[in-house]
Amino acid sequence: MHVAFSAYTPFCFFSGSIVALSGLALRSKMVVSLGFSIALWTIISPFFFLMSTMI
Repeated sequence: MHVAFSAYTPFCFFSGSIVALSGLALRSKMVVSLGFSIALWTIISPFFFLMSTMI
């Protein structure tokens, strides 16, 4: 399961960053916040996964 996280994390992070940048280009705050939330979730979710395996 952890291998899937490491494989998909960079792709999801970059796609979230692209969504945020396109939102900046469109000057849409909703699209920017969506992109940043995708990027942040891909950074935070592996930590939740690691914590759940340690418990």
